[in-house]
Parts: sequence; structure tokens; C-alpha cells
Amino acid sequence: MTPANAPELEIVLVPHTHWDREWYLPFEAFRHRLVRLLDRLTAIMEADPDYKFFHLDGQTIVLEDYEAIRGPEPRLRALIQQGRIHIGPWYVLPDEFLVSGEAIIRNLQEGFRVARGYGVEPVPVGYLPDMFGHIGQMPQILRGFGLDNAMVWRGITADVTSNHFTWQAPDGTAVLGIFLPLGYGFAFALPADPKLLIERLQIFLLGLKKNEKSGIILLPNGTDHWEPQPEIPATLQAVQALKPNWRLEMGNLPLYLKRVRERVQDLPAHQGELYSAERTSILPGVASARLYLKQADFRAGAALERYLEPLAVLARASAGPDLTDHLRYLWRLLLQNHPHDSICGCSVDAVHDEMETRYAKLNQLADRLLGDALAVVAQGLPGPGPRLGAFYPNAAAGAGPLRGEVEMRLPARAGLVAASGESVPLQAEKLEREKQVFEITVPKIAAGIALDMLAVEEQIGAFIVGYRLKRRGATLHLTMDLASRRAAFDLARFRREMEKHLADPSLTLLHIELKRLPRYQVAAALLARPGAAVSSWQVKRARKGPAATDLQAGPGFLENAHLRVDLTEQGRLTVADKAGGLKISGLRFLDVGDRGDEYNFDPVAGDTPISEPDSFQSKLLARGPALAEFTVRHRFRIPAELAPGRQGRSRRMVPLDLVTRISLGQDSRVVEFRTAFFNRAKDHRLQVAFDAPLATDHYLAESAFGAVQRPIQPTRPAGKPSPLDINAIMMGTEGTYGTSPHKTYAAISDGKLGMALFNRGLAEVEAVKLPGQTCLALTLVRSVGWLSRPDLRQRSQHAGPPLSTPGGQCLRDLVCEYALTGFAGSAEEAELAAQAHAFAFPPLLFPAPGQGSGPAEARLVAVDNPRVELSAFVPVTADAFDLRLYNTSLEPQACGLSWHPALRAEAVVNLLGEKVVTPEFRLEPAGAALKLRPGQIITLRMALAK
Repeated sequence: MTPANAPELEIVLVPHTHWDREWYLPFEAFRHRLVRLLDRLTAIMEADPDYKFFHLDGQTIVLEDYEAIRGPEPRLRALIQQGRIHIGPWYVLPDEFLVSGEAIIRNLQEGFRVARGYGVEPVPVGYLPDMFGHIGQMPQILRGFGLDNAMVWRGITADVTSNHFTWQAPDGTAVLGIFLPLGYGFAFALPADPKLLIERLQIFLLGLKKNEKSGIILLPNGTDHWEPQPEIPATLQAVQALKPNWRLEMGNLPLYLKRVRERVQDLPAHQGELYSAERTSILPGVASARLYLKQADFRAGAALERYLEPLAVLARASAGPDLTDHLRYLWRLLLQNHPHDSICGCSVDAVHDEMETRYAKLNQLADRLLGDALAVVAQGLPGPGPRLGAFYPNAAAGAGPLRGEVEMRLPARAGLVAASGESVPLQAEKLEREKQVFEITVPKIAAGIALDMLAVEEQIGAFIVGYRLKRRGATLHLTMDLASRRAAFDLARFRREMEKHLADPSLTLLHIELKRLPRYQVAAALLARPGAAVSSWQVKRARKGPAATDLQAGPGFLENAHLRVDLTEQGRLTVADKAGGLKISGLRFLDVGDRGDEYNFDPVAGDTPISEPDSFQSKLLARGPALAEFTVRHRFRIPAELAPGRQGRSRRMVPLDLVTRISLGQDSRVVEFRTAFFNRAKDHRLQVAFDAPLATDHYLAESAFGAVQRPIQPTRPAGKPSPLDINAIMMGTEGTYGTSPHKTYAAISDGKLGMALFNRGLAEVEAVKLPGQTCLALTLVRSVGWLSRPDLRQRSQHAGPPLSTPGGQCLRDLVCEYALTGFAGSAEEAELAAQAHAFAFPPLLFPAPGQGSGPAEARLVAVDNPRVELSAFVPVTADAFDLRLYNTSLEPQACGLSWHPALRAEAVVNLLGEKVVTPEFRLEPAGAALKLRPGQIITLRMALAK
């Protein structure tokens, strides 16, 4: 409530800069400017105590970037510790939709860690100034870090009728929402003349006072890469003298929030995501700009979250190495690719080239660490060898196909034998043959030197994973097997055996061969999926005779007990769900022109999608018994680029050859696709579409920590800004889109039957109403050559600098992986999240020697409710681990947990690792019983059992 004696106008001016670490310049160029800015800021604040505060953009990585040049700077640190320069809570300001939910949590954790390294707590503000929309789970995430507010600009929906509102997550967790109606960067370069500043403020107030209920105006003094204005304190004093009924002060965001809380009450409430262009542009084309980066991020994030971290916990539970420091380094590498201008693909080419280098560095180390963890785990697997091991990364138990790549020797007719004695065929496709990489014969006198050289498990860029010895006359033949990943190899045993042979006086020669093991794509029929665990099977030659299978395959068709897949005369597919009767038509490729930029798709007026191939041909690859597959090659000719003037597509044509591998597993309800092509065309968008006879107005799209329902809407151009709407005049307008970002699945349903698409890193989906049916389409590539353009129909003004970005045309090899399923009932009843994650995060296969002393099944964690998903199982210290789960459902869920016997649960903790009181959870030594609110995220602190 506004006090009776309140001034006519209250303004809290907060000096700040918004620091895009890389954008229209690469990182090092912007860092040069950052060093200058912070040097100057330090000097200004030391010289003038009236320059009280500065907000350093809510991200702590800028401090590391600065001190990498200047070293630890005591003057800057003193200003931080005095509370004059506010830092954190983020490590980087990320895009919320294009990174994983877990990455958002790790980002804030790292931001807190860095801030505390400077001797302060981060500023208690949920600072979200320029994210391109906001996920519905953000209030719960912020609350998990003790942050009770969120400052937002883009994405505000029509139901938010005040600049202050209550923002709720699906579980009911709420924060105070602050809408910045003119954004974060409008009050830069303020006039030093107080009369001119008053005139400027009067213009701003036309937009700032609209829907303002508190009577307190926030004036963010700064913008992108803007340096501080040292004259501001004196100018504010001069304005105050001219306007005695105003109250102006240089403040900070916590002060502003305190004043607002004292004034506002009965706030409007909004639950869920903020993703609307009704009041501010959300630039949705970034979901498909440089889609190869989204795929790379998906792979890198999955490698960390779903495979390396859980296996590091499992290895540590078996007295393996502590990988905590390595994991933090990898996360920092990944997070450096998550600023919105980076992961959104809306920067100059040099920025995105550097991103690919970071992903490469991450993958190089992550694969090494994965080998370290797997070697420990594989060493303990019991039973006769050789064995095929599999790590299942998803916590829900059940059954599923075993499919993946492995480096090992396989018999001609291979089978897998479980501990129970049950045997299933192992279907294998050789991808790389065994090959010799080194050969030498040395006299016995030099054998010791050769043995010393082989006493290191890594040879010629590969790892020794096994050996064979054979005596032929006076020559000892040593064959050493190499693979790309470290395995459980007993080097000491090898040396002892070699020394025994070399002690034989009749031996005169040592023949050494190093051989790279063959690489196979393998598949086995449905096997028990034990939760997040390691299982293994003995690999043996299978019995002769046909294997039992429900699979049938022939030219242009695949069939099992649940699905029938047929290639039509037009080169498309029909997929018939036998149980529900749903018939889906798909593999319909759609190519259209795009006159947009990295921020927005902009269709060519009057353009008709190219959807009919010039020709197609199919080839049967496999008939089973575990997997049936065929390929389809579609040959198109599409316009090479836009025509001069950018109003149509060029007459010059280039080839577009799409090779799609279509797979159906025994007893599977999912059809899998892998489309590979080289993109030769510019200025276009390519989608793959699937249609179902379902009537609906909404579609479901997975977001961070759950799915959201979105309306199906057509793509419409931007309207003209109203001359009375200063917000629209300053910030521009944006049209509507049928596309939106999503995670691993999207679905449509009429309440009785439904269709879902799964994917690995294809971040953009579109839902379209067609006559008598509804379509879901995944974007496979979007090619544009500009960072921003001023002449779009979908956006009324620039979104960034008008710079050429030829790399955004994505003229490169591309591979897209996705899958299709039909279902009955609702998405929750079909347990789509568990199905999608089983596709997106398949088992990791590896060879194991056998004869270990561990349990037959190394279970990490299992959840008895498939609607409760694993988000992370991560080492926190050498002996402590965080197990994070979340309820994918919008209904309360109960579940039971069980975990590895070497672990025990200590407490429920918040996202900072602080213990919280939760009477609704029951923790036992070997398991837990949980009751979760809709969409609730829960973290358990685990420790090694004593």
C-alpha cells in the first residue's frame, strides 16, 4: 500500500551493464572491453563514495574472465566485499529452453560457488533480464537456492496484468515476479544536464507507469557492454533539486525489491512458463538456428548427466577414483556454451566455431573419464567371459531393447547368456573391421625393452584391453588388443606372464602385433531394464536354427506384434498401431524458403513447401531377430538460395539427398529414424512431419523438469506498433509462430489416442492443424545468413546488429535422430516421459572380462514409478553424492527408491546442499518412500555406507 505521505514519484536508479560474453564479437574481443570497463568502474567507485552501487549483470564468470588478465585484483574484491558491486547468482546468463534443467541448476550452483570465493553471498535476485522466455519450473529452481523473486522481461503473458505478480511453478512454489516493461537496457547514456534528464524520464514514464501498482520506478542505468557514467550521482542530486516532490536515489536491486514488497498486495498469479510475444519479442527462431549446436549440447549434456556422473558414483561405490574435480571442470566448459547468444546460435561465426571447440574438449576428457569409471565397474562383473556389459541410465525399471555400439570380437552367430541361463540372439552389424596397427619381431635379447614399452596401457592413441599368447617353435607370438576406451585390463598379470615366458632359454624371438578390435552395432530383443544399473551377459556362439521373433520385414515394410510400417508409392510411411487402431502418415519432408535471420524464421510470401521427392528408393538392411531395418533415400532438388531482392527463392537448384534408416525392434512400440544428409542450400528450413487423424487444439512439449501444454497456432506476421504504445515503439513487435522449443518429446492427443515424437537434440517442434488431422513436425535444419535483418515480416525491427553470418547457413553434414510412437489415453497414462528418455538416453554398451567378485547386477538406483524421473546422481565430494529426482506428472505421485548397498541416504537437501525438513519423505538405509507434489524436484544427499 502506498503511504499517505509518499512522494509524487519514486525512482530507484541501478547502474549496471549487460555483458554478453560473446555475441557480435568473439569472446576475446569482448574481454578486452570487459577489462577496460572493470578497471574504470573500480576507479570511479573508489573516487566517488556517492557512486554507491553497481550491478554486474547477475553472472560471476565475468570476474573470472577479468582476473584471467589482471590476476586477483584486491581493489575490485574490496568493492565486492563492501557490498557496492553486486555479483551473482548465475555463473552465466543462460537460455532456459535450450539447455537441460539440470544445467540450469549447475549454473546457479557454480555462480554461488564463485561468488562465495570472493567472500560474499551472491545478490539475492533471480535475475533473468534477457532470456528469450522462461521455463515454468524456474520459480521452484530459484526457491531451491533461497531466491524468492524473479526479474523478467521477455515472454510475459496477457494474464499478467501488473508489473508485479506471483509466479508459480507446477508444484505450487512461488516467487515475486517483476516485469521490466521496457527491458533492462533503455536508460543508458542518460543526459548529464538535469533538465534534459527530466525530459528523458518523462518519455520513459509513459511505458514504465503502465500497469505499475507499487508507485516505485526501477531505472536500470546501462545496457549491453555499457560502461558506467561517473556523473550520475551529481546529476541525480541536481534533478532532485528541480523536482522536490520526486524521490530519486542510486540504489540496488535488493533495495528496489524491498520497497516493492512494502507496497504491493493482492498480486495477479501466473502458473507455468512465460513464453508469449504479446508484449515482448521472444525470438523463437533461435530454437532452430545452427541446430547442430543444440545437438552437440544435447550429446555433451547427456554424456555428463546421464552417463559419466552416475558411473562415477557407481565406480566410487566400488572404491574407484574420485572424479569430482574433473566433473566440475567439464561442467564449467559446458556452461561457457550456455549464454543465450551462444547456445541460441545468434552470434557471429567466430563465436560458434569456438563453441564447437569447447564441445570437442569436453567430449575428449569426458570419454577418458568414462573409460576410467567403466574399467572399475567392469572389473567387478562376475560370470564367465567374455561379457557384454550395459549401463542403463534411466531410473525406471521395466523392459527394453538393447542396442548400441561396442568394440569387441564376436562369434559369427552370437548370443547373450544371462546368469539365469536364459539366452537371446545378439544381432550384429560390423561397422569397422579388425585391423593391424603395428607389427614387429625382436630377438629375445631386446624383448625386455619391448616389454617395457608395452607396460603402458595406452598405445598409439588407443588402450590395451586384452592380449593373447601363442608359442610356435622358438617364437612367442604376442597379440595385444586395442580399443578406443579404457577397459578392465590387468597390466600386472600380463607382465608376470610375459616374464615367465621370457625366462624360457629355448625362446629366441618375440613377435608382437597390436590389433584394433572390430566395432559393431548390436541389438538384442527386449531384456529386463533394472533401473539405473549395470547388467552383463556372457557372449557365446548361439545355437543354429531360426530365433524366435515377432518381427517380419521385406521390401518397404516392417512389422511386429504392435506396429506395421509401410513405405507408400509416394515415398512416405504409414505406421499402423494394431492395438489402438491409430494410423499415422509420415516421413513427409517439407522444405520452405526462409528470408529470416538467426533470431526469427521469416517465410517467403506465397511459398509452397517442397514435399514430393524427385525419386526415392529403399533397401532392406536387416530382418531381425532383434531389429528389422530398411533405408529410404529421398532425392530432392531445391532452390539454392533466395532470389535477389529476397522476396522469392532462386531458380538455381541444388540436390538434397536424404538417407533415412528406419528401425523396428522386436516387441517394440517405437519406430526409430536416423536421417543423414549434406545441406547444400541456403535460406531455407527443412522439417520432417507426421500426421495423425486426431482433433486437438493443443500439443504437449517437454520442457525442463516436465512437460507443458501449448496452443496450436498458425504463423502470422507481426503487427504494426501502436503510436500510443511506447513499449512496442521502443522494443518492436513480433508475429506468432507454430514452432516452439522442446526437449526429448512432443505429443498430440484427442483424449483417446495420441501420437508422440521423440528426438535427440532436435530442439524445435511445430504442431499444425490440417483437414481431418493434426501434424507434428521436427526441424532438421534452418539455414540463414544474417545475425539480424530489418526487413522481416515476422518482426518489426532489428534484434541485433545487421552482420553477415555465412556459417548460419549450416552447409555441412547433418545427422538427425528421432522416433515415433502411438499411444492410448493421456500422455501420463502412456508414460511418455519414460519412453522418450529410454530413446534419448539408451544403454551404454561395453566389453567386460568376467570372473569379477561383484554382484551380477550393479544397481545404482531404481524407482518403482515411471512417472518419477532421474535428473542427476552426481559426486559432490569424494564421499558424498546428490541424487536428484522429479515428478514428470501434473498429479501427485508416490514412489519407492532403492540404491546401491555401498550408499546410504543422509538427508533431503535444497539445491545448495543445505538440509531441509521434509516430514513427507521417509528415508531408510537401503531405500526411501517419497510423496511428490506435481512437478516437484527433490534432492537426496547420499554418502558411502560405513
